[in-house]
Amino acid sequence: MMKNSSLKSLTKVKFKLLIKNFSAISGSLIAILFSILFRYTLSDSMFNGQRGQFILMMTVLFNSVMSSIMMISLPMAEEKEKKSLKLLVSSAISPSEYLIATLTPSFIVIMGTNLVLPLLSDVRIEVYFYLQYIVITFIMTVISMIIGLLIGILCKKVSDTSYFVTPIILPLILIPQFGTLNDTFKSISDFIYTGVLLKMLMNVVINQSIDFSIKSVFIVIVELIVLVNLFSYLYNKKGLKINEY
Repeated sequence: MMKNSSLKSLTKVKFKLLIKNFSAISGSLIAILFSILFRYTLSDSMFNGQRGQFILMMTVLFNSVMSSIMMISLPMAEEKEKKSLKLLVSSAISPSEYLIATLTPSFIVIMGTNLVLPLLSDVRIEVYFYLQYIVITFIMTVISMIIGLLIGILCKKVSDTSYFVTPIILPLILIPQFGTLNDTFKSISDFIYTGVLLKMLMNVVINQSIDFSIKSVFIVIVELIVLVNLFSYLYNKKGLKINEY
């Protein structure tokens, strides 16, 4: 009981710290602001009546990719740099429980934002397809959060994250978007989890069935397995090194 109480307390602390960390939550804030701003400033005729779908695709990428990576990596690096990681993790909390406390607030904020983005973007999705939307954004968020964990483990201070965050986030977000306009980028996008999942979302948000293929499912599963194993390797080799901070 005491252990569960400590975990809940740490989770609450992490949630409060996350909300106060503007840099970490900037992706979700950008997604919400862009949804509202573009909804009332962009002309629907410019997008052949699919303005909302365009806005939703862009903001989902910001939220599920940019936010997921930054919400995990930046606070972990900041706690190491300020030597507060050891203070946050009490003797009753294990490294795995620390990870749970770290992931839970971010996941709630990101998926909560994803749930309201269709409404903010003025996109009407039928219930059946909305459930698919939730599953797809869930998968995109989880994979991106694992990338955030990898960066968090590798970086000892916030400035170190800049070497990883920007070079990783930009291709994951921009290549799928450019892929809708250019065949070369489309070919690359088809081998990136964000590109594969974005293509599925493009069907879902217009209430059309997803065109599943063995290749697309295989790519997402393989990339997820690779990232999980890479995280497991680094976690076992480097760990969180709580005692060093």
